[in-house]
Amino acid sequence: MNIFETPDEDKFDEKDKVRLFQTVNEQASSAHHYARVLLPIAAFVLVGLIAFVFITRKGVGDEIMPAAAMRSQVYDYMLTTEKRAPTEMTFFKCDGYYWIKILAEPKPFPPSLVLDDVNQFRLEVRQAGDDKWQVSKLPLQTGENDVPCR
Repeated sequence: MNIFETPDEDKFDEKDKVRLFQTVNEQASSAHHYARVLLPIAAFVLVGLIAFVFITRKGVGDEIMPAAAMRSQVYDYMLTTEKRAPTEMTFFKCDGYYWIKILAEPKPFPPSLVLDDVNQFRLEVRQAGDDKWQVSKLPLQTGENDVPCR
């Protein structure tokens, strides 16, 4: 028989019919095989993602990005109570409150440098309700005592 010839239909016997259905049955078990191989891999990846999220979450003393309402209320506190415009605000997460390190614009009179103590503020912010924050001023610490959450 030449490779270009088509096989005759009468040459198709009963054994070939049985093999055809056997192939279909093997394909169904093949899906189970893939599931057995891929499910442990998917579970391993999921456990890895959960571990990554757990390890990289913010803890006590870590610098955070604050909520917009808290940031605007701290900015408003500095303008209204302290009568100073903050140039840099760094927020730290503490246990039950937030500690903020603020560098304000230097006053023109008496002249001062940017990093002088008169231009630095430390605030404590606690949540007082939905998008409401209670802001209080902390005493300025120097040197190694100027650590968040103390």
